[in-house]
Amino acid sequence: MRKEGYSSAIQNRIKRAKAGSVFAMVDFADLAPNNAANRVVTRLVAEGVLTPVLRGIYQKPKFSKLLGEYVLPYVEDVAAALARKCGWTIRADGDTALNQLGLSTQVPANWAYLSDGPYRKYAFQGGTIVFKHSANRLLGNLSREAALVVQALRALGREHLTHETLQRLAERFDRKTWKQIEVESICVSDWIREVISQVREIRHE
Repeated sequence: MRKEGYSSAIQNRIKRAKAGSVFAMVDFADLAPNNAANRVVTRLVAEGVLTPVLRGIYQKPKFSKLLGEYVLPYVEDVAAALARKCGWTIRADGDTALNQLGLSTQVPANWAYLSDGPYRKYAFQGGTIVFKHSANRLLGNLSREAALVVQALRALGREHLTHETLQRLAERFDRKTWKQIEVESICVSDWIREVISQVREIRHE
């Protein structure tokens, strides 16, 4: 691809993405060599097409008519971009998983993720995105949805489960997804597997 083609290819990818999308440089690796991509991104930042979020992480600006200002990206999108940049597999952990499933309305000060990479933390939105190394073999074996449910249930604890919680969980994913989550959860704790089966039955009612 000619050099002028690198710029067009990268800009077209950004143009097709929805406002607020988060990019890492690795997202352009199939379009241009690293040095060329860096030059294009640097120019696009200067032109306001992209906004820096963290080192090597950028956002396609998103304007909120309600707030009358540009808004920061979602934490989970930034975490996913960092994972792509570093080549990690990550899964939401603890309160972060509860928040993403809508089981907690509290915004965590530390957004925690299990990772197959080293321990890392990044300051963001007045809080911290924390990647905690995990040797748990389930990390890569469970889909994002299944891992999210498993980690949220572990954080919540069996003693805090209510019928309302099960109902809210059931509404989070469609029937097909819950069936897949149940299939994938064969190796998790017995009580978590039982809860997942209960939720799937609720979703099929």
